[in-house]
Amino acid sequence: MSISMSWFAVAHKPTATILTNLTLADTGEPASFGTSKIMGVMLTDWLRA
Repeated sequence: MSISMSWFAVAHKPTATILTNLTLADTGEPASFGTSKIMGVMLTDWLRA
């Protein structure tokens, strides 16, 4: 069995809007790779337009 991973980035939107549009919720709990089906991170000052 192999591990598959995909990722995408969203920019220039408020966090609440992104979570609502993707039907996700911020649990505030840290997670390690492989412990959750979906994980995310906010990268501040990354790819500033």
